[in-house]
Amino acid sequence: MSKKLGFLDIVSAELNLDNTAQDWGIENAAPARIKEFIEYFNTHKFSNVVKYELFDLIVASFNDAILEGLINKENESLFKQFIEEHSTDELYKPILDYWKRITNEEEFPVGEVLKKLC
Repeated sequence: MSKKLGFLDIVSAELNLDNTAQDWGIENAAPARIKEFIEYFNTHKFSNVVKYELFDLIVASFNDAILEGLINKENESLFKQFIEEHSTDELYKPILDYWKRITNEEEFPVGEVLKKLC
């Protein structure tokens, strides 16, 4: 069993998410749970593989929150602080670059938010 699969088993169970191996963060994005996901990220010690997947889950969830009109001051502030804290970490650079490169703002508006933050 790979480390990633082990992580998916544990985290998926703890957060009551689907245990899908491909596009885990995007598939499990939940805009109403941004605060919960950030708190989980900040309070658990994981390997880099796990942190990478959770980071992607948080970004995808914020993207969906924008699309669904669920952004409030608390979510926005938490997300901005979260990104600012981690934007210089090389581990997350591929995720940030991926979202910032997407030019379809109608479906993926978080890219523009990330461009302003980092």
